[in-house]
Amino acid sequence: MRTSILRIAGVVAASLCLAAPAAAQQIYDNWNTSACGFTDVAGFDVSEPTRLTSVELWYRWRPNESEVGYVLLFEGRPMKRGRLMRAGCDPYQEAWCGARANLGVEVPPGRVEIQVARARLCQNPQSGGEGFVRAFGLPR
Repeated sequence: MRTSILRIAGVVAASLCLAAPAAAQQIYDNWNTSACGFTDVAGFDVSEPTRLTSVELWYRWRPNESEVGYVLLFEGRPMKRGRLMRAGCDPYQEAWCGARANLGVEVPPGRVEIQVARARLCQNPQSGGEGFVRAFGLPR
């Protein structure tokens, strides 16, 4: 009987491992340490069908501001609207903090852009003129 219980436990554990969802991975990152100006758009290209799980942008927050509106665009067409929430900040420049949102959208290959309500995203030549963005997802 003990052998049967151990065998059943092993089968259950194996099936749980196989059924566990894959962890999202970073699929894009254009952040750098050079000085920057402002923009209201951060974009990147997706080369295969992907479930975008979340994004983080580098944003210069106003005092007491903790969220900012965004529109997620695919090939220039609105796909989702929401709020980016204030995240971890630069310890020396407290106004510069991450702006995060969970997305949960499926996109085919193509151009993805996140447009924010105010042009306060960091961008520079090293980021390709795009707002700093880290995108996370699951390629399909």
